[in-house]
Amino acid sequence: MAGPEDADARPTPDPFPNPADQDRCFLSIDGFTAKSIDVTYHGLPGNRPKAYGNTLAVWENTVIPWGVKPQRRVRVSSNAESGLETITDLQVTRSAYTVAYCTGRELTDAAACATLAAGADFSPPTSVSVTADQVGERSLSVSYRTLYGYRPRTYRNWIGLWPGLVSPYNAPEPQARAVPSDASEGRLVMDDIELAADTVYTLIYFMDADATTAAAFHTFRTAG
Repeated sequence: MAGPEDADARPTPDPFPNPADQDRCFLSIDGFTAKSIDVTYHGLPGNRPKAYGNTLAVWENTVIPWGVKPQRRVRVSSNAESGLETITDLQVTRSAYTVAYCTGRELTDAAACATLAAGADFSPPTSVSVTADQVGERSLSVSYRTLYGYRPRTYRNWIGLWPGLVSPYNAPEPQARAVPSDASEGRLVMDDIELAADTVYTLIYFMDADATTAAAFHTFRTAG
């Protein structure tokens, strides 16, 4: 049996055992009635949905019809990072319905969505994501993905880079920032940046200028 000295001799686990770690917002549809839809939302660590004006919106459509007023829109009622919400005062038929989880007050702040398809089938949830693809000494290639039909540049999306583990809700000025194109998904390059060796960095994807609209983040460690 190992004694205390043996336990102390064991190496401390690396907080980043994998080369990259990512988190994003999620939304799932858990059930429905003729007048309501039950959803579970999952925000980023540190998010306070009620305080930051997070909302849920419902359209009678297979996707989010950008620019169209939703059938129903409600504010998230809790400051819990994840929780269950029931959207009431609906008329749910056998049509398809899409629910969006917005990290801000605008419908274009939609960070995740899920669809209740005709015939009561549930489609997989869809989320905004960001990933570091190629890491150089003075450049970083970043891939992003948003929701179907979305226009990131038009809707004022941006991506920030910070050294260390950073929360979007209490972040200093970023080391670098970039604005994606109007393609719903794509790749961009951050040039002329100095990336230190064997250092943790955080990428954060924002839906609008306000930092509380963060939709996804990605942490990675540079090579030693």
